[in-house]
Amino acid sequence: MGDTRNVEIILMLGSNSCQGEMIAAAQEMLEDTFKQIRFSTCLWTDPIGMDGPQFLNCAAWAISSLPLEAVRQQLKAIEKTLGKSEEQCQQGIVCIDIDLLQYDTIRMHEEDWERDYFRVLGLRN
Repeated sequence: MGDTRNVEIILMLGSNSCQGEMIAAAQEMLEDTFKQIRFSTCLWTDPIGMDGPQFLNCAAWAISSLPLEAVRQQLKAIEKTLGKSEEQCQQGIVCIDIDLLQYDTIRMHEEDWERDYFRVLGLRN
């Protein structure tokens, strides 16, 4: 039997369509997936690299014993359940986006760590 250990993960949630409802639904599903999770307050931001409505964003910190790829699969499953599709993304509609920013000591989406709102939401740099 493999050795399982708990690691910290950091997530960023964002939505520009039915923002409040989508963030709340994603938070509820994440609470069911990761038993030890906490969320930042939400913050409105202008879209980056696209036109369209403002995004509602929040950060999340969780403890997980899942391997990296299983965490990624869980996040994609939540996005799909909440209606995220490639077609909508191409039209600038992001009902929900859940980015895995850090898994244990592995940082991802490096360019995002430099954004001002990351510091506002309490993400360390």
